[in-house]
Amino acid sequence: MKMKITPFCLVLIVFCLCAVLGTVLGQDSPFVFSHHLATKTPYWSPSTANTNLPNCKPVHIEHVNRHGSRWPSKGDTNALLQTLGKLRGLSDKITNPQYSWIKNYSIPYSLESESLLSPNGEIELYNLGRNYLSRYPEIFDIPFDPNLFTLQSTQSERAGRSGVSFAFGVWEGKGTVSNQSFDPFYIWSQTTSLDIVLRSQDNCPKWMNEIYSNDTTYEASSAYSTAVLPQIAQKINQILGVSSLTPSDASALYTACQFDVILFNTESLWCSLFNQSDILFLEYIDDLDVWYANAYYEQINLEVISPLFQDMVSNLDNVISLISKGSSVVPLAYLRFAHQASISPLTAMLGLFKGNYTLNANNYNPNRKWFSSRTSCMASNIAFVLYQCPNNNYYVKLQHNEQEIPIPGCGNSVFCEYNSFKNIYKQYLAVNYNNMCLLNNSSDINDSDKGKITLSTSDLVALIFGMFLCGGLLASVVTIVVLRKRKNLYQRMFVDNGRM
Repeated sequence: MKMKITPFCLVLIVFCLCAVLGTVLGQDSPFVFSHHLATKTPYWSPSTANTNLPNCKPVHIEHVNRHGSRWPSKGDTNALLQTLGKLRGLSDKITNPQYSWIKNYSIPYSLESESLLSPNGEIELYNLGRNYLSRYPEIFDIPFDPNLFTLQSTQSERAGRSGVSFAFGVWEGKGTVSNQSFDPFYIWSQTTSLDIVLRSQDNCPKWMNEIYSNDTTYEASSAYSTAVLPQIAQKINQILGVSSLTPSDASALYTACQFDVILFNTESLWCSLFNQSDILFLEYIDDLDVWYANAYYEQINLEVISPLFQDMVSNLDNVISLISKGSSVVPLAYLRFAHQASISPLTAMLGLFKGNYTLNANNYNPNRKWFSSRTSCMASNIAFVLYQCPNNNYYVKLQHNEQEIPIPGCGNSVFCEYNSFKNIYKQYLAVNYNNMCLLNNSSDINDSDKGKITLSTSDLVALIFGMFLCGGLLASVVTIVVLRKRKNLYQRMFVDNGRM
């Protein structure tokens, strides 16, 4: 059922924004600008406290990490280039001396670096590795051993190098290579079209059809943008003393502000165009995007991440089994490095930061629990820490961005008895990903797509590869036939005639 946004609703949105602003600005906790930049927020953790169970010890960690802060995408850069070109044409009309620098401003990043891991992103993951080493020396304070540690990433550069940076933080100085005591390690990746653990959304046709390609998914964030961005654009026009900047320009300048913070740790340039209320309302646009596309909006958003959760729990089961058998080799940690599309659905599947409401364009909620700036900031991470206790009892501790969080449905303790933990999430442990993702019902297909053959990404890749292989084989056969004919002709013309 599509949600319709009427003009009355848009007026109501603006009224709500004004109504809640006093509440937002009056909150006791100090506002930290860099903690409210939505999914482009640099990594931060509200708490890194470490609680241990008496007479118990951590024996294994299952961990998944979003990549660290990255360079802008090509789309981000092109949008800013377009707006910057407009501003340069208006530079003689900018009356505010605080922004005279715009006339000579040049973008400090290039299209060649699009979406790559940035130096700040490397530091974020390196520091995370150091934190894990400090908190769990029982797990990490030994040299790298592939029998004990597994590192996996997607085939994305920023994910893979995030894993490398994390590993540097953990195993720095523990090896024997060079005078730096480098400790070699390796990270493995699954082919993207086959990766249903870290790329489960991309390889699920049903999710792609019902969520990713469905306009309804984006109606809330679009409606909210329509209500908010024109006001922010008008305010920026007033600040600069111009009149032609559009909502699209305001969005591009906000993106430039985000990257100023995550790349250069500065709020003095583009960010100075936005006040606290602007940032909170712009943050909410991304919150709506993530909520509808990657979180609580539809049940499939939670089920699609089940292969990752099942893989993590399977590893925990295996560790318990090996310990019970007295095995001399028991894996200590499985570390994964992926994307926001892994962290946000897993966060929602676990029931974290939900609240008793649905985020929508008509009701900005300053007291909501779901903030993409927290749930899925750069380098955001989720971990299950398995504890072994006397009498072979096992408990799990959940960490989100290093903060210990009680598992919903398992009381107020940060420790949950292992079988209880599995029982809470048995619904997702039972999901059959392949069956769930099939478009095997006409009701699952848009009317315009009925009668068409629908191929998954992996099917399409296999088809193209097969066509390429067949073409190659055919070309080889033709080449062999031609060469044989030429050889026979050569034999008759030269050898048989005594010319050679």
